[in-house]
Amino acid sequence: MLSIVIPNFARKELTRTQFQRRCDRLLSQKLVRFTEEEKKDIQTISKNPDLADASKKLEVFFKIKLEEINDRVNAIYNFGWQLPRGKTTPCIKKNPRITPEKAIAIDNKIKIYREKVFKFFNNFIYKPSSNPEVIRIEKELRKKGIKAKFSNNVSVDFAKLTAETIHDIKKRGYQLSPKICDTPFLGFLTNAGVFIGAEKPADTIFFNSTFASKTLDSIKSNQKSEYSTHFKSTDNPKHTIIHEIGHWLHSRMNLKEFFIQDICACSLVQANKPALSKNNIELLKNSVSGYSISNSKLGLEAVAEIFTGLIDGKKYGQRIMNIYKRLKGPIPKSN
Repeated sequence: MLSIVIPNFARKELTRTQFQRRCDRLLSQKLVRFTEEEKKDIQTISKNPDLADASKKLEVFFKIKLEEINDRVNAIYNFGWQLPRGKTTPCIKKNPRITPEKAIAIDNKIKIYREKVFKFFNNFIYKPSSNPEVIRIEKELRKKGIKAKFSNNVSVDFAKLTAETIHDIKKRGYQLSPKICDTPFLGFLTNAGVFIGAEKPADTIFFNSTFASKTLDSIKSNQKSEYSTHFKSTDNPKHTIIHEIGHWLHSRMNLKEFFIQDICACSLVQANKPALSKNNIELLKNSVSGYSISNSKLGLEAVAEIFTGLIDGKKYGQRIMNIYKRLKGPIPKSN
């Protein structure tokens, strides 16, 4: 894997000369390949006398590049991993000898690379918070083993909510050590996300900068709306943070068999049954939330939504808990 040094931006405003130097370094790095036209775009951005406008244009440039990389990744996924019934060796149309282990190794390399590029772009445009209260909360979280890194977009309310959520979940017996940061590169309708692979546990929890900039009242209002339509499993303003911590914990439960199932279009370990049956999908939709069934192949969202409900104090029936345990949902160490 490529090793890169990501600039450690100081808590101060960049000068135009410093910005241009960083753009020059961007052109010389080896992680991401740019076309000649893209290189010209970066050079034009670097010479923009309006630094605020230049920074915004670079952010847009990165978004477009990330979409291109994601499209390439999806093209690989859509190429057609197949596992014929009755056989133990998955195949690809042009490579009938590929094994499940090889498929997982390819999948992991792709996801690790995509995450590295995502982090690289995010760090390149990162502007640390200058709010004393947000900086204080960052320091307190680091004392607890949480490497929080909030940008100038993050509101004090969101930073406080994050710290409170970490405290609540640790009290329930879960061991936590995620990195946390905000980013403008998540989708417009996506509040947060983690990179989950079959063999590599999630490292960082990313929150959408727009979402992380909201006041507590705004977050409460949005969550109540999503709960009232049964789209999310709780009306807790901490819901999104708890949900993503659920993903982070779940990624540590050895999910290889579920990713083999996703890549090969059927399961090697569950008699060719999907992670969630039609009956289970209906049960989750009615008893947990609409969002819990949005990833039926792997059941990742089902786990995160049930986890959020459990942390919020909800009690689920035995059938829901059986699904949760089968999908390796994280159980508190205190239980």
